[in-house]
Amino acid sequence: MLQPNAQPGDVIFVNLDGNDVIDDNDKTMIGKGTPDWTFGINLNGSYKNFDISMLISGSIGQDILDVTRRLDCRYVNLPAEFMDRWHGEGTSNSMPRFTWTNDNYRISDLYVKNGNYARIKNLQIGYTLPKAWTNKFFVDRLRVFVAAENLLTITPYDGLDPELGGDESSNGIDRGYYPQARTFTIGLNLGF
Repeated sequence: MLQPNAQPGDVIFVNLDGNDVIDDNDKTMIGKGTPDWTFGINLNGSYKNFDISMLISGSIGQDILDVTRRLDCRYVNLPAEFMDRWHGEGTSNSMPRFTWTNDNYRISDLYVKNGNYARIKNLQIGYTLPKAWTNKFFVDRLRVFVAAENLLTITPYDGLDPELGGDESSNGIDRGYYPQARTFTIGLNLGF
């Protein structure tokens, strides 16, 4: 047997080199952390006294190794998807059984996910009051606005945040960094 300690519900590793032993010689590239394309779109418009601006950014063509799904540590929180793990015949064929005694935690394509995303990074809508109103209070320009940052992210990635930072050695690895906050702002631009 290639995996002598394997039980039903365990991850099945492929014997790529054909030597009937699962070892380091069976490792292969299973993902790419660098995107093929990164993009940004900045849209601006105005109508009468209203204005709107929006920045959309994202990337296409990268994979993310989600190492937040650690099965080798006994005392960590796990995502809800582990409730649908393999726990007997007729259950999940995509999420392995939960155990600390085998190799289910080893890096495999089970934890490599599509990292494509598009995000509305900034959206701002404003209204500039007419000068006839503001000149009465010795104000040259008064603009009221509402803004949102990180308003919407469209992605197939089910981890915390597909927009990963980090250095070159951890490119494409989700280590569980806290996702970017969604922020709402109301403000005034005042000119005298």
